[in-house]
Amino acid sequence: MDSRGPLVLALLLLGISGTSPDVVFDAVTSDGVSGALVSVEPGSSSSSARSVCRPVPGAMTLCRGLGYAHMRLPTLLGHESAREAQQQSGAWLALVHKRCHRDTTRFLCTLFAPACLPELPAPVRPCRGLCESVRSACAPVMNAFGFPWPEAFNCSRFPARNSSLCVPGSDDTSGDRAGPTDVIQGFVSFLFLHTSGLTLVTSLPALS
Repeated sequence: MDSRGPLVLALLLLGISGTSPDVVFDAVTSDGVSGALVSVEPGSSSSSARSVCRPVPGAMTLCRGLGYAHMRLPTLLGHESAREAQQQSGAWLALVHKRCHRDTTRFLCTLFAPACLPELPAPVRPCRGLCESVRSACAPVMNAFGFPWPEAFNCSRFPARNSSLCVPGSDDTSGDRAGPTDVIQGFVSFLFLHTSGLTLVTSLPALS
């Protein structure tokens, strides 16, 4: 990102110059071994730190109405606190307001406020296709104001739709795959589909 920072990006794109206790979940992995939920950076496998769930801040305008109450920390962008994620996410409202792609908010919120679900052993990342669609439509808008697509949003870091549990674009109508992940997939799909319009797709090895 340009050294002028996200605030300048927000200004350019716009055309103008209560805390609750941490909640830590344990999960049972696909091999039946209990383990801590861990944070996963885009493109990496896991983090040694236990994953902490905090309420999605009411002031996080970018990600209001997502359909889930808790976000995973650290976020997929490395934010250590909900307050930090909230502050950083605010700069991206300007891009959302440009309406360059209908899934811009969906994509950004998987990074700034990933859902924290005890049923899953790792953060649910955006599908690569979702990232590529948003990048294709929105990168030119950013470039017009002198800002490149961030390396942290490198689409190659995210899983392909049929290789891992991930959040797809709104035009992805793929059905769930049958297999041992059905219970988890069904729960998550219901959460996203019926409360925020999001769906998840997965293949059998998703939680292995």
